[in-house]
Amino acid sequence: MIAYKERWLQGTVRWMCVVYWRRQRSGPLVVANSAWLEDFEGAGAGLERREEQLALTLACTQLPYRERQVVHLRYRLGMTLAEAGRVLGCWKTSVLRDERRAIARLKAFTGRPCR
Repeated sequence: MIAYKERWLQGTVRWMCVVYWRRQRSGPLVVANSAWLEDFEGAGAGLERREEQLALTLACTQLPYRERQVVHLRYRLGMTLAEAGRVLGCWKTSVLRDERRAIARLKAFTGRPCR
């Protein structure tokens, strides 16, 4: 028998919220090939290449702030995971997670398949 039903109920709801947010935070990661994003880099030849770069730039504006930072540090400035982690003040595994999420979102925004 439960002695303090209100406390028990509050504790149960609190625990369910904690579990929910842990699942949301770690979320389903979509493993995407980062070579897909590198295809957009560099000097391209022709109008089609410029249009792709413009589409990617516009899609990047739709990313959450943290993911936009990661994409900028990793692909525009060429930093490693550890360097980007030091700049952002987090672990390199967090940078990797944000990078994978950003690539998955960019893939969905641009409609370009991942190799």
